[in-house]
Amino acid sequence: MFKRLEEFQHGEKCNPPYCKCSLDDRVACEWRFSGLLRERIEEVCRGHFLWMKRADKANNCFGANYWATGKQISEEFQADSLSLVSLTDTPFQLIKFTDFGTTFNHGKDEELVDTLQPLVEHWIEKLDTANGRKFYAFPRAKSITAELQDFRLDDHVWIWRALQSVKKIGLGYLLENFQRPPKQGSSNIGKGGSNETSKRLTPYKAFTPSLDYTPTVFQRHVLRRFTTENPVSRQRMLAVARSLADNRFYLHSRDTALLYTETTSSFVKSSTLWKATIDAQRLHEENQDSGWDNPLRYALAFMMGRSNLQINEKLPKDLSNDAKHALLDSSSTNGLSPGALHPVTKEPELFHDEAWRDFYWHRTFEVPYILWQCSLKKQNAEGAEPPKVPLAIPVASTQLEMKRWMPFNNLIVQKSIVVLLDEWLYPLPSFLDFTPSCEEMQERNYTGDRLKNVIKDIPKSERIRQGKIEQDDDEVECLSNNGM
Repeated sequence: MFKRLEEFQHGEKCNPPYCKCSLDDRVACEWRFSGLLRERIEEVCRGHFLWMKRADKANNCFGANYWATGKQISEEFQADSLSLVSLTDTPFQLIKFTDFGTTFNHGKDEELVDTLQPLVEHWIEKLDTANGRKFYAFPRAKSITAELQDFRLDDHVWIWRALQSVKKIGLGYLLENFQRPPKQGSSNIGKGGSNETSKRLTPYKAFTPSLDYTPTVFQRHVLRRFTTENPVSRQRMLAVARSLADNRFYLHSRDTALLYTETTSSFVKSSTLWKATIDAQRLHEENQDSGWDNPLRYALAFMMGRSNLQINEKLPKDLSNDAKHALLDSSSTNGLSPGALHPVTKEPELFHDEAWRDFYWHRTFEVPYILWQCSLKKQNAEGAEPPKVPLAIPVASTQLEMKRWMPFNNLIVQKSIVVLLDEWLYPLPSFLDFTPSCEEMQERNYTGDRLKNVIKDIPKSERIRQGKIEQDDDEVECLSNNGM
């Protein structure tokens, strides 16, 4: 909106006469009004920039829910699903920070960079902590009832978008060769022992390989993790959600994030796989629009129709027109869309469950943005041939029909395990994530200032016990067979 107003003000008629609000001087009136509106937008964005700087942060990262004052909403005022920390809490704010700088020509402003640097550093450290096995795959926070880890493609696309923003603002060096800090307790190594011993034990924890969180590297890992085979079409494509139990290729309403101009470039290196996912949408039985009660679902259909894509059997032009009319007919006089619709009458409705509060108001603000952004796209020529789904088996002969979730059957033959496919989907067992403390290491390995060797050669220890051979100095601790 701000860019469009700026283009309008600097167009051909950039110096119209003073506006008298008369019909004969309509252009001057629009020009002056656009200038006032542009100033209001900049003022609001600047105020939100100050709000983000002063908002409460946990470990210098943003939380899930805030009051208007910038104070975080405590868990006692939230339902279980609302209190979960989202993977996108901090990335969203980073994107807004950098977009503010580029839109209002503060791209590499010193104040902006100084504000962002500690935020980026702590966010990358938090990502790295969650990336312990170096898969670059991050599950959503689990609620009390959830049992399996759930990985969403849109979360990873927003993280990739935030990494791009960090690089654009001039802080890309923070993403390259990120060195993991020593694990907890490593700083105490050597306390109570000699310097020589400290030097011998320090490399055990201090020398950790550096990781790269640049957008290109992160993108490559994400595309690899979410590429899998659709069990119905037998075709490889990008799943939009993955877990140990099933994969999802069906676009949910919140997957509008995958169709924005700013995010679609993340699929450039796997365009064929992403096209297969999009083309398979019309084979999902849930995509019949007669019973939709989610306005964002209509917005998703509008986006796809404007891009000459199909979400069901309707032609792209008919799809976008029907979705647009459904959204505009249900919107209020102030231009805002309702967060829910009646599935039959398509009349606006309120949420009935507190757990859906945030989702309800999110739709109210995202739908107008989608209508604004997609209104600039040119619809392809009327009557154009709709795209065909490039399936390995003809659709007509098999009557393919896809469910929302596809069972994920990855048979494991325990007798011949060499490499476990999709290992990243499995949570790391707690007994493998064990790091001994410095005190435990010192207690087990030290006697004074010198290390002791442990002999596990049982026959030799038996001969020593019988006095047949001599024992070395105190550096050797012998094992006895007594009690074994």
